[in-house]
Amino acid sequence: MKNIRLLVVLLLAFGVVSAGLSVTNYTISKNSFAPGDSGVILLVVSNPMLSTGVGYKMTGVAVSYFPPPEITTSGVNNIGDIDAGGYTLVSVPIKISKNAKS
Repeated sequence: MKNIRLLVVLLLAFGVVSAGLSVTNYTISKNSFAPGDSGVILLVVSNPMLSTGVGYKMTGVAVSYFPPPEITTSGVNNIGDIDAGGYTLVSVPIKISKNAKS
């Protein structure tokens, strides 16, 4: 299903628009999905240090998801705090609509 790749691209865009945070890697539980399938997207969200060695702790971090209508997610994932130079894993459960076109 093409929309899974689109969702991942949108999730990766999260790293571009967030102050200092970035999605540095991801995995998808399946290579392809059919209508009615479920799966998980696992994201690595990093808070990198600057080249000068300075970094800032990010507190109260949350991720919002806006998938296409054929894909259901929880909508929000509260990450919490990420120390400077640290990272966290974010698990995004997804469900493909039974009415989705394959």
